Amino acid sequence: MRKIVVVGDSWTYGSEIKDPALPNTINDWDAENDSYRIPKIWPTKLGNLLGTSDVINLSYPAASNDRSVRLLVGWLTQEYLSKNKPTDELFVVVGLTSPERKDFFYIDEKISNWITIWPMWTHDYMQEPLRRFGRLYAEHFWNIEESTHRYLQQIFYLQTLFKHYNIKFLFFQAFYQRQDLHIKQWTDDPYSRHYQSQPDKMIWDLIDDKTFMHKNDKIHSFHNYIIKNDPDPEKKSVILNMHPSELGHTMWAEHMTDYLKENNLW
Repeated sequence: MRKIVVVGDSWTYGSEIKDPALPNTINDWDAENDSYRIPKIWPTKLGNLLGTSDVINLSYPAASNDRSVRLLVGWLTQEYLSKNKPTDELFVVVGLTSPERKDFFYIDEKISNWITIWPMWTHDYMQEPLRRFGRLYAEHFWNIEESTHRYLQQIFYLQTLFKHYNIKFLFFQAFYQRQDLHIKQWTDDPYSRHYQSQPDKMIWDLIDDKTFMHKNDKIHSFHNYIIKNDPDPEKKSVILNMHPSELGHTMWAEHMTDYLKENNLW
């Protein structure tokens, strides 16, 4: 049986899919909600449609692409690569999130861990040094040049890793589809000046059109696909507050299944 491994943020985890019978003190990400949430999200539904119950979900709410890459490569290394175990059974799906989210390794007298900074909105981090750093980072060091460059490097790195180890894979953009800065509109010149002759547009062109779902399409994100195809747009039935409803997850799983079969990726 083929094993599906997925990684991403809240759109892959299934945020806001919560059992209404649970008390308010239980969050949608708590273990008590797992039995309600997991059957209703697209990774589980995708496995059902493709005939496998072996689905591993490494995603977590508010995760960065940094975290997804780090966690996925760590899991692959521990479970397969370090053991020289064949990877033929694996199918990996990477749900990409907003590129601006960035991880730093933080140490103080109480914690020692990776921390995600979300510069696109004001966030009250638990530690005062992190609050100061977050404000400084958002004001002076957060920019499209760095975040988009890092985003492309991560996709290209994973694509190269997957192909080297004969791992079948698919990328998709969960949300955050820039309408006025679509990558296909880039020219290399201004980016090469920012990146010291790093040809980012060329790297984007080297990312496979089939294994990056809807890479060059006008509507290419999970969010925009389900919004466009909402069967009841007046009620906004595919979105809860900020995340997909079960209907949205079902639509995306069905669409991904069709896409995989049409492009001979499964």
